[in-house]
Amino acid sequence: KEGNKTKYQTEGGIGLLSTNLTFQGPIQKNKSSFIISARRSHINLLLKPLTSKTTSYTFYDFNAKMNYELGKRDHVFFSFFKGNDNAAYTAANSLNYNTDFGNTTATLRWNHLFGNKIFSNSSVIYNDYHLGLGSTQNNYYEVLYTGIKDVNTKTDITYTPNNKHKIKTGFTYTYHTLIPAGISSRVPTRTKRVTINKDSITKRLSNEFAFYAGDEFDISGKLSLNYGVRIPVFFTSNANYSFLEPRVTTKVSLNNTTSVKGSWTLMNQFLHSVPNSTASLPTDIWLSSSARIKPQKSSQVALGLFKNLKDNSI
Repeated sequence: KEGNKTKYQTEGGIGLLSTNLTFQGPIQKNKSSFIISARRSHINLLLKPLTSKTTSYTFYDFNAKMNYELGKRDHVFFSFFKGNDNAAYTAANSLNYNTDFGNTTATLRWNHLFGNKIFSNSSVIYNDYHLGLGSTQNNYYEVLYTGIKDVNTKTDITYTPNNKHKIKTGFTYTYHTLIPAGISSRVPTRTKRVTINKDSITKRLSNEFAFYAGDEFDISGKLSLNYGVRIPVFFTSNANYSFLEPRVTTKVSLNNTTSVKGSWTLMNQFLHSVPNSTASLPTDIWLSSSARIKPQKSSQVALGLFKNLKDNSI
């Protein structure tokens, strides 16, 4: 939703699990608008008569968005999101856990029209994610924490020289800050349990830059080709990686309702999700590539037959 550019509106709802409220309207009539939306759970109130005091679950989220037309050729968007979940549980079989996770993100995007054939989207994006988990079962306990903070800038340019070609190119740069930590041990009898102070965790810093270019080429009414290349560069204090990632997709139309599509893509991934199987709950620790942890690479080939039936209803 972009927000109403002509009048102010308020709407909300009360449900069994949560309550929500949305407010939107014009900043400058017919030119700019905003929308703000929030949601808060009240499931704890319903659970309280049915469960013990040690069982709880709450969540909230908040959204805000603004868009502004600077002129016929320029449009600016700003969006913000913040959400958090918190849960705790204690069972009679000595299993208990508490978890807290959430995300905060903001995006500023500028859309610029150079002319009838070319336009660009430039963005600055901030993201802050965290997940904390503590669990105990029998005589053992585990504490996990993972955090991801990203600052990303990118520009995408789309150029349509004629009705046969649609060229897309751009670049992106991301500054990654990963904050992983984990402790697993026997429950101590005299001393206190070890806890994790997120401010004292060693941060893993890395930089990721990528340039790409591609062309959607309609060769004929029955044959089209989408081909391009992406060049990512990833570097940390002790390692540097750079690759060439070609990709190609082709489509052959057999008739108005039937086509054959084939593709090949080569990709690399520099951030790694490490699942933990010893925790009582599924959780992931995120790590970046380094001199010891190599990037993951995939080569994917796909071939498919596509058919529309009953006047495109199926």
